[in-house]
Amino acid sequence: MLHNIVKRLHRKAVGLLLGVSVGLLHFIMLPLGASLIYGVPLPGLPTIGGLQSIYPLQMPYETIMVLGSVGIIGVLDLLVMIPRLPAVQSVYDYESDGYYASISNRAIQLLVVLAIILHATAFYVSGLAQGGHWAHSSNEFMHDYGVWAQILYMARFAVQMAALIAILLSLVDKTISLVSAVMYMLLLAGFQMFTTGNRIFALYVASGFAVCLWINRRYVILGMLFVGSIPFGWLMTLYVIMRAYMHAANSSLASNIQRGWSAALENSFQRNIIVEYIYSITEATDLTAAMNVVRDFPGRHHLLYGATLLKPFVFWIPRFVWADKPVSSSVYLARFYAPSLQGFSLNGTVIGEMFMNFSWLSLFIFPVLICLAGWLMSRWIPNPRLRGLVGFLFGISIMRGNISDQAMYFAIGLILLYMVGRRSTQVSRGNLIEMNSRIKH
Repeated sequence: MLHNIVKRLHRKAVGLLLGVSVGLLHFIMLPLGASLIYGVPLPGLPTIGGLQSIYPLQMPYETIMVLGSVGIIGVLDLLVMIPRLPAVQSVYDYESDGYYASISNRAIQLLVVLAIILHATAFYVSGLAQGGHWAHSSNEFMHDYGVWAQILYMARFAVQMAALIAILLSLVDKTISLVSAVMYMLLLAGFQMFTTGNRIFALYVASGFAVCLWINRRYVILGMLFVGSIPFGWLMTLYVIMRAYMHAANSSLASNIQRGWSAALENSFQRNIIVEYIYSITEATDLTAAMNVVRDFPGRHHLLYGATLLKPFVFWIPRFVWADKPVSSSVYLARFYAPSLQGFSLNGTVIGEMFMNFSWLSLFIFPVLICLAGWLMSRWIPNPRLRGLVGFLFGISIMRGNISDQAMYFAIGLILLYMVGRRSTQVSRGNLIEMNSRIKH
């Protein structure tokens, strides 16, 4: 029986709910568990004013609401055993579709080059190339150029995600070598970290790569990836401090990196090493923001009633036409908890976003949205392997919040994939079964 369960999980679990589960574990359960076990408060951002460190045990209602949200998603995960649930359809279920689609190596190269060009463009026009702080330059650029800055940022993240999905799909189909795929992913993640200071894309790369290794039964390499992720996490913890120095003006890049490295070694791991490590790699301040939202909505602030989910439909409208148009949850959070910082953004996990919109009703609304997303993917992404990978990455990404932004990135990325992808004509059921057997073995 256990063998059959594991076998079915191997073939059916790669999809939206698995991504949601990984995101919940990474962004919510790990930092919350570390705080509860070690008695260390969740980190705040005292320099911006409104977001202070908190002890979850001193906020029982908020902690129960967070755990309740996680529990409901856990119940949904039990449905992974249902073969035809749209959110978790099999990556290998070729028989349910009438064609076989793949991505050419040339298309992958095109997407990778385009992503690098867009990142380099944003790096230059935001002023970060001339020196500055990664977050301040980005926020000032968004504030000064409005919708044009949004379009550029949306384009670079969408193309970057399209490139990653194309690489992962080719790995599953075994149409690209493992070495080439790793080189492309390292190039994408490394260039993005250098030009934006943002490290979250590295999590998507590592998670997607791990899933592809699992699908293709490359368990030895998967084990090596897991072991290597531990020291890599330490480096990312140091990078949080280093990135503030990396592009400082009036000094060379090598000098900036050396100063940042020294500052990171001096200021990191001053208290509980394990807790600081977990807080750093999980962006634990996002959970702190979520706990504040559960506490403050609808008491101190009015509910938004779904406003943060409307951005894909209104972002293109200029501010001089609609000054108070809805924005993403990260912008609303910054307005509530860092009102003195112009152009600042703050993530608050999907729990924070849902609670600022619907309060405790989020416990029922969010599962409905997840099932709706799974149904839409089953209708709009007929390729089952692509659907599984897109669902997995989308599930992880929305757990950090900004659901509307992530939906736009993935939608644009999928359009790009269909534009550059290599799509064959209808093939017979026998050929599909033969392809299925070849990829499995």
